[in-house]
Amino acid sequence: MMPPDIFKWVMGGVMGAAAFFLVWQQEAQYRIDAGQTASITLVEKDSRHYQQQMQESFRSLTASQANTAKILEGVASRIEAIDERGSRALISHERIRHNTGDD
Repeated sequence: MMPPDIFKWVMGGVMGAAAFFLVWQQEAQYRIDAGQTASITLVEKDSRHYQQQMQESFRSLTASQANTAKILEGVASRIEAIDERGSRALISHERIRHNTGDD
């Protein structure tokens, strides 16, 4: 049979080892959590940056499309004016041909 003091020392050693293991495990989990938190923060930052870039690209594209629309509107009005002048010139020419009898 073991003396009572040895039993206390063995139990104290086991409890000390268990406490050391729990503290070590807790510290390891803290390091893992800190690494994951840093990774999540980095992903969130990259996501926000990407979203801002997409918004800027969209704004730039929208502005570019608006400028293109203005340019095309100007071109269309010029073509319409040229077409109208051409139509009037053709009508005038046809009238002159008809009046002079040129066929």
